[in-house]
Amino acid sequence: MRGCFSGTLSASDCVGGHLSLSPSGLGFSRGLHAKNFMGGHSSLTPSGLGFSRGLHAKNFMGGHSSLIPSGLDFSRNLDASGFTEYQSPLTPSVLGLRIFLRFVELNKQTMIKAIIVEDEPRDREVLQKALLTYCKDIDIVGNAGSVSDAEKIVKERPAELLFLDIELPDGRAFDLLEKIKDVPIKIIFTTAHPEYAVKAFRFSAVDYLLKPVSFTELQNAVDKVKQGIQLETEKNKIQFLLEGIRQNIATFKKIAIPDRKSVKFIPINDIIFIEADHNYSRFVISGNSDLISCHNLKEYEDMLAEHCFTRISKSHVVNLNHLAEYKTCGEIVTDSGIEIPVGRQYKENLLKKMNT
Repeated sequence: MRGCFSGTLSASDCVGGHLSLSPSGLGFSRGLHAKNFMGGHSSLTPSGLGFSRGLHAKNFMGGHSSLIPSGLDFSRNLDASGFTEYQSPLTPSVLGLRIFLRFVELNKQTMIKAIIVEDEPRDREVLQKALLTYCKDIDIVGNAGSVSDAEKIVKERPAELLFLDIELPDGRAFDLLEKIKDVPIKIIFTTAHPEYAVKAFRFSAVDYLLKPVSFTELQNAVDKVKQGIQLETEKNKIQFLLEGIRQNIATFKKIAIPDRKSVKFIPINDIIFIEADHNYSRFVISGNSDLISCHNLKEYEDMLAEHCFTRISKSHVVNLNHLAEYKTCGEIVTDSGIEIPVGRQYKENLLKKMNT
C-alpha cells in the first residue's frame, strides 16, 4: 500500500477494528481525525481516496459499510457526522451519489456564497483573508475591481452576499446597485471615507464596514446576514438608500428602524421621542404606536441631531417639534401629553435650543 497519513491523522484508536486499507494512493491529509474508527468493520479499497483538509470522520464509528470508489474526494469543510450507522454495502456509484447529496445538503446549511467588489488589491486581499480566518462559512465565489466587472460577475455567478466598496474606478457602489437592483443579494458596504455615505447607510439601516476593517465588526455583519433577514426587506432598505443618495442626505424625510426580524420606515417628523431600553431603543410615534430598535440611543442621538432632536436625559432624546411645554420644575410635556423629566446637565442645552 502506498498510503500517506500526514498532518494530524492519528490511527492509534483503530484498535479492535477489522479494517482493511489497501488503496494504491490513499491520502488522509491534515485535519482528518480517524481516532473513532475503532470498532468499524469496513473495507477501504479505493484507488485514489482523498480526505482533504477539514474532514471530520469521527462518527464513522460503528459503520458496517464497504467503500469502493475509484476516486472519492471529500473536499474542505465536509462534516461527515451524519454518516453514522450506514449498515449496508454501498457500490461506488451509490456511495458517491449519497455522499454528494449529503455534501450538498451540508453546504446549503453552512456556506454563504459571497462576491467581493474592491479595486484596491491590498484591501481585497485583507478582506478575503479575514473572511477565510474569521468567517469560515463564507465561500468567496468571485472578485471584481470595477462596476462593469462586478455587474457581470453578480449576474453570472449566483451569490447571497456582496461586499461592496463605495468608490470604484468607473463609478460608485450606487451605480452598481442601480444595475443589479433586480438581483436578490444582500449587501455589506465597505468604505474608507465619504461621511455622506456613512450617514446614508445609518439612515437606511444597511450594513457597512469602515476601513481598516475591524474583524469583530466583520463577524457581526456576517452574523446579521446569517440571521436571515428577508431579501424583500433587504431590497427595500437598498431602495430607500438609493433614493436618499439621489436626493441628498440632508433631505431624508424617513428613517429605517430595524428590529430583529424586519425594518420599518418611519417619517422622522412622526417621532415624538426615543427612550433607552438597555441596549435597545424605544420609539414613541404619533398615533400612540411604539417601535423597538436593536440599536442604542446614542446612535440615534447622533443621527438625528440635524433634525431638531436633542437629548434631555440619560434615557431620552426628544423631537423639539413635538414639545408643547417646559415646566419650571424641570419637566417637558409633549404635544401628546407625555411628561418627561429633564436631567440637570441637559437643561441649559435644551433651553438654548428652545430659544433658537
